[in-house]
Amino acid sequence: RTIPESLDAALRAHGLRLTGPRRVILEVLRGTESHPTAEWLYRFVRRRLPRVSLGTVYRNLRLLVAE
Repeated sequence: RTIPESLDAALRAHGLRLTGPRRVILEVLRGTESHPTAEWLYRFVRRRLPRVSLGTVYRNLRLLVAE
């Protein structure tokens, strides 16, 4: 699945960019029916971005929730 332009626009309205890791995190979240943990999300994001860190996943989740 791709991220809709409206989400990109919404992030930009809050002063946020749709970075590569953020895009993949959102795509993985959109592709699940469950309420995943950060660790679960990290495992799936890492399949697409092997160099992403668990800290990056946590920071992005906190940032997205706050906004």
